[in-house]
Amino acid sequence: MIYKRVASSGSAGQLSGVRPPRIGRARALARVTALLNADGTHLLRLADLCRLADVSERTLRTIFLESFGMTPGRYLRTRKLHAIRAALMCADPRYETVSRIAGRFGMSDLGRMARDYHILFGEYPRATLLQSMTY
Repeated sequence: MIYKRVASSGSAGQLSGVRPPRIGRARALARVTALLNADGTHLLRLADLCRLADVSERTLRTIFLESFGMTPGRYLRTRKLHAIRAALMCADPRYETVSRIAGRFGMSDLGRMARDYHILFGEYPRATLLQSMTY
């Protein structure tokens, strides 16, 4: 914390805590969305976003709830699932596997990923991969 002397009536001055200026919410959201729209950001974690946006996790959570209606963690996970779906739709099932594609996007718990994928898209990742062969 930065301290500065504040003059008061009848005394030589007192120390008062002054916080450095924080970044505004709109600016933090702009930084985060610009970062997320950059290529190759699928391995970002919540801590990375907080550090790069220069806000606390609590502030970032509030910003995301107000802007997107979900927590940053859920938002990142949903973005990864959409990226995985796009990769599965373009992949050749003779040479690619769901686990290999999911691993490229930082998904290590394949059971949870498959469940979340099914909830979001109404089908399992393997079905999406096999459908890519019919096109």
